Amino acid sequence: MPYTREMFVKENYPEHYGQFLLGKQEGWQEGRQEGEQNGLQKGELTGKIQMLQQFLKQPVSPKQELLLKNIDELQNIYNILEKEWQQVQN
Repeated sequence: MPYTREMFVKENYPEHYGQFLLGKQEGWQEGRQEGEQNGLQKGELTGKIQMLQQFLKQPVSPKQELLLKNIDELQNIYNILEKEWQQVQN
């Protein structure tokens, strides 16, 4: 097993080990919250993209295909479709 940062702190700075674990836990929680937010944003954009594709009578991209894209890619697709939809409306 590799020598980890946690092992180092526990051996050399036992008085700070509890604080280290607390920071590690907080980091995990922040990461999980960020991941959840990212997932919600991707899901929302995916639904909007599929809806606009339906309205524009375009082939609807599979949900799993869209979810593989990053948020910037999804936002770009959405922006393009939204402009197309606005042109149809006018």
